[in-house]
Amino acid sequence: MYGWPMRSFALAFALACLSQVAAAKCIGSGDQDVINRALSAANARAVLCQKARFLISKPILLTAPGQELTTEGSPAEPLQATIKVSDAALDTAIFSRASNIHIHHIRVDGSRQALGRINKGGALIEIGGSVKDIAVDHVRAFDPRGWSTLHVFEGQLDCAGAKIVANILGPAGNGGGEWADGVSFACRNGLIANNRIVDATDGAIVIFGAPGTKVLNNVIISRSKPLLGGINLVDYRPFSGDYTGTVVQGNSIKATPNGLIKVAIAVGPAVWGSNSGQRNRGGIVIGNHIQGRNVSFGIAADGADNFRIEDNDVTGPFFGQKGPHCIPNQLGPGIALARNSATTTGSYSGDFEDGPLRYSICMSDKLRQVN
Repeated sequence: MYGWPMRSFALAFALACLSQVAAAKCIGSGDQDVINRALSAANARAVLCQKARFLISKPILLTAPGQELTTEGSPAEPLQATIKVSDAALDTAIFSRASNIHIHHIRVDGSRQALGRINKGGALIEIGGSVKDIAVDHVRAFDPRGWSTLHVFEGQLDCAGAKIVANILGPAGNGGGEWADGVSFACRNGLIANNRIVDATDGAIVIFGAPGTKVLNNVIISRSKPLLGGINLVDYRPFSGDYTGTVVQGNSIKATPNGLIKVAIAVGPAVWGSNSGQRNRGGIVIGNHIQGRNVSFGIAADGADNFRIEDNDVTGPFFGQKGPHCIPNQLGPGIALARNSATTTGSYSGDFEDGPLRYSICMSDKLRQVN
């Protein structure tokens, strides 16, 4: 009469013990090999122990659909496992061309301060391709040795549904030609939301067309390094200027007293220097907040068709000085809203000053002097 209940209790107890053992099998400190061994099949999980450190000399590879890389328990940053580049030849710490992967709750240190920059180096985290529904969230990544902290690649223009959410990125790069992005994104119908990007130096968020992508409620801060562009919609390639349905909304962009931003939101290829006559089209820039006395341009548009740029809160005082490579008759600097009406169409609200803006990132790194 008591046999079945006792057997049920014993089975439940055994399963609970097995569960505890499984939970205890996080991956302790090591190198990339111990992590890559865990990522050996579709839907495999590499769960790193809290506060563990991994010194890597080759990339961590997510090679099959559904794989996951995380810290046990999904903790906040002080408890997250750290993946640190340790080889002088390594630029990319995490690489994937698989769908449905999930990278979250880890720290990734590119070691640029210790190992230096790699000329033409890749992104610290390089994911995407002809994939769908990849995600990176709650990641702290900084000091990439190459051109970007996190790059989402377009594949055959069929990457779709990537989500970059609630990460802390930067610092990234230095001035003087050694710039680096925070997020570089070229995936259709994606989401870049609620990230905090501090002291990127090239573009904090760079959108390569990425039709249908939403860029929402991110915080971008220039604290101690000059930033060329806060949010960039300037690249004509790879989507041939198609920004249809790309929405930049609710973002906060700020230069502190020791920081500098040359263009907080840049729209159109000419702003970044292109003289090709190419135009981007179809994007929406609404409801963003831009602040700081060391901002050369709040929003600058040159080479943009059918854009909607409305209801942005842009407060100064703005400041900038032209650098030695600026072109003649160029507008600015020190302007909240600027557009070249000869090369822009669409809906614009606010007091836009009109004039050519080609190569607006030529501005000097000189900070406003305050008595």
